[in-house]
Amino acid sequence: MKYLLKNGALLAIYIFFLFKLISTHSSIKLFEAHTVTATRKTITIDKHSLHGRSNEAILTTSNMLYADTTSRLSQNRPYVFIHVGKAGGTTVDSFMSQTKQNYIGYSHFDWSWVNMRWPQCPVLIVLRHPVQRAISQFYFSKKLSWTKGMLIRTQTIDEYFSDINEMMTTRGVWQDGEAGASWIAGTHIANWVKKDDRISIEKREETEKDSMYMCTVIEQRLKKAYWIGITETLRDDMERLKLLINAKNSANILHNANPHPNTIFKKTRKKIIALTTLDHWVYENAILLKKNRSHTFTPCPTVHPCRSTRYTLDCAASSPYGKLNYTWTN
Repeated sequence: MKYLLKNGALLAIYIFFLFKLISTHSSIKLFEAHTVTATRKTITIDKHSLHGRSNEAILTTSNMLYADTTSRLSQNRPYVFIHVGKAGGTTVDSFMSQTKQNYIGYSHFDWSWVNMRWPQCPVLIVLRHPVQRAISQFYFSKKLSWTKGMLIRTQTIDEYFSDINEMMTTRGVWQDGEAGASWIAGTHIANWVKKDDRISIEKREETEKDSMYMCTVIEQRLKKAYWIGITETLRDDMERLKLLINAKNSANILHNANPHPNTIFKKTRKKIIALTTLDHWVYENAILLKKNRSHTFTPCPTVHPCRSTRYTLDCAASSPYGKLNYTWTN
């Protein structure tokens, strides 16, 4: 009798622990299921608000979840491409035209235009090194109809960047903001760029004088951008875009190349750098942000060797232009 009682007690203890083990295992499975569901939901919310973890991190974590999220996103909201001039944007237009995604591009507009029409849509943008963009713009402008009869048609690039009057006549070639800052801040002034016309040209120029404001807006918007491409690494970046939007067509084609000489005097390069302080800040931080979406931006440049408006160019004595206070009159 004692033997039966003893073994019966042992059997009861065994059954008790076996039940606990089964219950624990079921709880673990339930927790895992909830975790997957929560993760999927988090990614969906993340991409709809265009904030959060890096695109690369999400792709590495779960290509399937990211593709599902992207597909749902594209069905509801079009991808909007901010086409910075002479930065390789035609390649993006061409690629996106072959996808089945909703897409708004094929023209030039700044972020103020985006905010007016598609404030909640994912933004794509390509940026180019400011010096290389200025060189490309210089040679491209030589062939445009509006430069007919101007000195820029016959000047070398080194001669051009020593001719202040001709520079001011064709300021779009080199002005700070043309390589990215004005597009992102929504302060572009050119008549060929679509923008919120409720904001006057004077107000836009006044805004661009406030470096801290410009940096704050640019940082916020670049961090919100869905995809950032860099002209100098565009082949790789286009492959990344292809993965992000779950596209099937080839992304390994570059369009609208504008062959031109790239050699300039060191002094000319220094002049372009001095003229494009904010654009250099944007470009350098965009590269780092592309690699790490948690990147902390470097301090905003509040001292500019040279600053310009439509009618003035002011340079410090330490700049490659020396002390300069130039007012342009047409």
